[in-house]
Amino acid sequence: MELANMREKCNKSIDLLLLKKHDNKSFLSVEEYNKWLQEVKHSKTSLNTPGLKKVPKDYKNVRKYDVITISGKEYLIKSVKDTASNVIYYVTNKDLFDILNIFHTSIGHGGRDRMVSELKQKYCNITKEAIMTYLKLCIHCEKKSSNPKRGLVSKPILHKAFNSLAQMDLIDMQSQSIGRSPYEAMFGCPVRLGVASVGFPSDQVANLNTEEDIERFAKTVIL
Repeated sequence: MELANMREKCNKSIDLLLLKKHDNKSFLSVEEYNKWLQEVKHSKTSLNTPGLKKVPKDYKNVRKYDVITISGKEYLIKSVKDTASNVIYYVTNKDLFDILNIFHTSIGHGGRDRMVSELKQKYCNITKEAIMTYLKLCIHCEKKSSNPKRGLVSKPILHKAFNSLAQMDLIDMQSQSIGRSPYEAMFGCPVRLGVASVGFPSDQVANLNTEEDIERFAKTVIL
């Protein structure tokens, strides 16, 4: 049921897109597709049959298009330059949804650029507009994009031992740093200047006169 609704919405969106286009060279209705297919067949016959009248349009058609038959069905394709080239098909508006859905599912619901890269290897008239029209309707992709991404820590960790010696807290810097310095956002208090403001006993701090004194004192605190 979901797939049927997606197909219906996609076809309606393509129709609305075509109404806004003044110069459409990519989207083909079934009637236009069959018309081009017959014209190309006629042009090939004219050029390959001695005595038949040939017009410039015949040469143009054969340079741009070709027709192949697979299992009794004729397909309009891009003119093949050599045997090593891939066969690149033209598609009708009617078949657009099914082709887009098959490719999108086969590549694990890849995005627009991945779709363009894969489709251009087999089809020559599927535009980015058509791809985006389909992707906007993909239910799986919509659910995936609607799930909010969460960071490592969404709120600062509050604890009675916050900022005590050797206490480490994870803080959401983005949400907590507004109007404060980076130091305040990280440690939750104004910048501390000098050894005396760290919370050591004042009588011990008073005896710290040299770097050696500080190193010895630091070792006793760590131990």
